[in-house]
Amino acid sequence: MEPQSILKQIEAQKALSQRVVHIVRQALQPLYFRQLPAGQIVTSDMGSFARGTNTGSAPDLDIILLNAPCTGDYFDWTPIDSREASGQREGFTDLAQVAAIDPRLTKGIKTLMTRLEEELPTPPGSARFHFVRTWKGYPGVVFNISLPHPQFGEIALDVDLHYLAGHFGVEHAQRFEAYFNRLLEEQGEEAAARLILDIRHLKSETQARARRPDGWIDRSRKLPGFVIEGLFMHCYPPLRYAEMLDRVRTHRWPPGCKPRDRRVGDQRDQIILAGFDFQGLLKNLACQNAALTRGAWEILRQIAAQE
Repeated sequence: MEPQSILKQIEAQKALSQRVVHIVRQALQPLYFRQLPAGQIVTSDMGSFARGTNTGSAPDLDIILLNAPCTGDYFDWTPIDSREASGQREGFTDLAQVAAIDPRLTKGIKTLMTRLEEELPTPPGSARFHFVRTWKGYPGVVFNISLPHPQFGEIALDVDLHYLAGHFGVEHAQRFEAYFNRLLEEQGEEAAARLILDIRHLKSETQARARRPDGWIDRSRKLPGFVIEGLFMHCYPPLRYAEMLDRVRTHRWPPGCKPRDRRVGDQRDQIILAGFDFQGLLKNLACQNAALTRGAWEILRQIAAQE
């Protein structure tokens, strides 16, 4: 794909993301943020589609609203594990189940579905609810809906009502955009497009190797997209694909610090131009956070060995 085609694709994806963010704000403001104009609600699309590093063609949007209320007459989902409470891996898949717990959230989901159908536009009744999901101790609740789009196909939309004022993914997306814009201005379209293609290629490779026979990604072998972006973008200019894999091949873990056998977890520290060299980045991801598991590292090593 030509650099200009890639950049045009990213601009179109970003425009769709911004449009959906606007609709989400407008739909949920009266229910959750009555004290704020919709434009002042801190909202971000944390997903890779808006950044152009997605591997699939259909939009997969991950929109978060910070500082959502959970006291007074607002329901607090923090103590609930949806898998445990619903008996289903997917969480609550029936809106009637959700309504019995949190009528406000149910109204918000229905309102958003209607607004999306009206404003994108898509046929009335085409939006579908899929699940409400949360994890015990997680400060918020996530719901998922989908709907067809005449240009992009089926949109998968996660909306996260987050109770805290910050989230790693929000700043990561901001850092990515600033870095990409700098690269485009200073190094040109070819360098910017090459970075996107390198990220997409490694994501496709790692996803294929971590996918289980049932179609789910094995979270003990998952290499998160933000980690892949950080592998290339922790320094400026970004590493090339072969250069990054060469550093994987030659990396040696310091005593007492290796990736662990576990499911992939959170990342608290920023990694794009946050002052790490390559070894320091891996140490932070694997040993000081839970973003790089032993299984994911083994996949990276396998890919590096075959290049």
